[in-house]
Amino acid sequence: MTNVSIITCFTYLENKKYLFNPTYVKADLRRIVSYAKNYIGCAFKHMYVITDIPPNINLRNEIRKEFYEEVNNNLNKLGLKHNITFYKTQSPLAWLEQVCTNLTYNNDYSATYLFTSIVSKIIPVINNHNVIEFVSLFTNFIQIRGGVHYEQSINSIFSTLPHSTNLFFYYTGHGVRFIDVYNNIQIVHDVRLVIPSYHGSIDFYSRHTLQRSFAMLNSETSCIVIIDCCHGENLLELPLTFKADGKLKHSSEQRLSNKYDSSIIYLSSTIQGQTCGFYIDDKDSGSLFTHYLIKTLKTTSLNTERINKIHSDIEQKIHKYRIRTGKTPQNIVISYSHDKNKYLPQWLFENKENTVKIVEKID
Repeated sequence: MTNVSIITCFTYLENKKYLFNPTYVKADLRRIVSYAKNYIGCAFKHMYVITDIPPNINLRNEIRKEFYEEVNNNLNKLGLKHNITFYKTQSPLAWLEQVCTNLTYNNDYSATYLFTSIVSKIIPVINNHNVIEFVSLFTNFIQIRGGVHYEQSINSIFSTLPHSTNLFFYYTGHGVRFIDVYNNIQIVHDVRLVIPSYHGSIDFYSRHTLQRSFAMLNSETSCIVIIDCCHGENLLELPLTFKADGKLKHSSEQRLSNKYDSSIIYLSSTIQGQTCGFYIDDKDSGSLFTHYLIKTLKTTSLNTERINKIHSDIEQKIHKYRIRTGKTPQNIVISYSHDKNKYLPQWLFENKENTVKIVEKID
């Protein structure tokens, strides 16, 4: 199985109505990227970061230059020299793989061993300050411009996934309700994601479009979908749902059970009609849901806690924080596509591969 991560983080930088604090969003991105790499074992080449935040060119060039210099220093210590030019348009890791593959060295080293040993020493520390520049260099980086671009990007990634894939999908940004009024009664007829477009404008990405994309996934795909936004409950409609009362709800629409071939577990930060909030203290910040979700996942015993236990643990922590800060309730929802999904999958917790782990720093 191939582990793949698709991570969306939007700030709406030029839009006064929808603007998020970039520091909070960068903190969420830092958490998710480090979790996907260190705990799931997702290789950088299988990690996609989708955002509207442009990297700082000077900082990115500094990271790239330092990476190049550190590679040469490590190779010189081993008595290995190369003549492969480093190009600014080239991925640093792809360049290093090329160097390791083409070097002539003692039989004691393999290209894989050399690559891993060097990267483990020189991958930059990831923090809020450099996270955008980090992912723009070391992952598949997509800077989004509009709803059509977002849909095309998601569908393009989905269509090229290996047949057997563990997919970790994360979205943080805005979710909005579209409401009609009939006889003075408000009826929610759609929930949509808000996608940043050109020059501060925005597009709306419907839940039906999102569901159509996930319907592309085959039965060999195991998928965790995390959407951290307001009004998130119905963005993916799955037949089995845990809600605030702790009870399992079966969808009345039987057609939903056949809507997706893949095994999907969907975690939403809000039930319908609720808005979500941020976690802020002296040391850290970011989305309240993402903060407690990642904290809980990092301390969860492998494949031993049922979904309803995970649900209650996270929701209780959110509930206490919201009361302490005088906020309205925020309840999470966990839905899944098949009866067999009573536990979160093993691949979500345990990095079995001998992969390089990145160092995460809270700043």
